Amino acid sequence: MNDRPELQYGQQPGLREQPHDLGGRLRRMLVLPADAHLELETCRALDFPQAVYWFRATFSSDQKEEEIVPAAVDLHYLRLVRHYDKLLERVHLAEHPGQRLPEVRRASTAAGLVLAQQSVLRTISGLANIRSRELRTRVARQAERMRRYYDDLQAELAAGRQRQIDAEELQRRSAAIEREARQRIEELYAKSRMTVRLSLLHVAVIHQPKLSVCVQVRLGSAAVEPLNVVWDPLLETVEAVPCGSCQRPTLAWGAAVRARLVCPECSRNGPASPAGKPSEAKPRRPR
Repeated sequence: MNDRPELQYGQQPGLREQPHDLGGRLRRMLVLPADAHLELETCRALDFPQAVYWFRATFSSDQKEEEIVPAAVDLHYLRLVRHYDKLLERVHLAEHPGQRLPEVRRASTAAGLVLAQQSVLRTISGLANIRSRELRTRVARQAERMRRYYDDLQAELAAGRQRQIDAEELQRRSAAIEREARQRIEELYAKSRMTVRLSLLHVAVIHQPKLSVCVQVRLGSAAVEPLNVVWDPLLETVEAVPCGSCQRPTLAWGAAVRARLVCPECSRNGPASPAGKPSEAKPRRPR
């Protein structure tokens, strides 16, 4: 990561922040327990920064190739953005915001860089494996051609016996041919070892207006801790919410645990412990 990143800031203007029948859409998109009742409490438009990172991967062997691989990170949730291509459409970008919105709590671009790099490394690893297989096949063919060439030289030398070449001289020449063959083939394989260099080319931070919605949920007659969900007006969808127990993003919710909605897995297995494992119930003391 030797290249110094360049920062750019964009703003998405003109997006419809207040959708029609938001409550109805949330009820359809959020999977809640059968006895759940959902009501919208507050809706607020906020600035949600999204960071897009462009990396250059350089594959060097007997030839040099480059790939540009982007990755986008939602700096609020600090997780990867899958639909960043739509985020970068020129029609949605402007140098200055149409309106100033309060910025949501978010991580730094440096923290997002770590996540983006991990994602890109997985992609680059797959590309490197494909190129390595192609390289091994290509080098093996070249080595085979070189081997045949030196075998032909040995055959010509062996035919020299009929011209009464001295046996000692014949052996010396044969050893020299074999030595050169090994050296050339070793040089071929050494030159064809693949190395991969990854560098950061560019970083763009896009300030996208989204709707932060506080949702009150009641299970029967019991109220649980409100859900804070985010409505994305660009994709016209609600974003997955971190489970209050295991922190994995989810749109489905099971029964409440300690007055808090949790994902179905945590609802079945019990709330996650700090280490991410289901907590164990403490044994009761005998009376």
